[in-house]
Amino acid sequence: MAFLNQYKMKITGNLHIPKGVDPDVKSPAIVVGPPMGAVKEQSASLYAQKMAEQGFVTLAIDLSFLGESESSPRNAVLPDMFTESFNAAVDYLGTRPFVDRNHIGVIGICGSGSFAISAAKINPRLKAIATVSTV
Repeated sequence: MAFLNQYKMKITGNLHIPKGVDPDVKSPAIVVGPPMGAVKEQSASLYAQKMAEQGFVTLAIDLSFLGESESSPRNAVLPDMFTESFNAAVDYLGTRPFVDRNHIGVIGICGSGSFAISAAKINPRLKAIATVSTV
């Protein structure tokens, strides 16, 4: 699936909905960002699947300039735009009728950890933050 960021650039993601979720009940949600240079189908979707098994609606995303997300030049490294990818994902999740807009979190894997934190600093809709990075 795809949605637009504030610059009208297409961001892509894989939405994972927990099995047996009641569509009339609003569920907590998590945006999952991939490691730097990776795409949503790799570890981000694995984390998203595991969190969906725990009852969260999850959205594994491709950051701007990477994967299936649109933008040029391809493979550019622009931290502010990566942060905007997370904010656009929160915008998208907030429009889903089965998502509790007051319970959206973020997981940043490896390089996305810093972008997840940057997004949370400026986006009060992100209520929980987790990063997975090795040093």
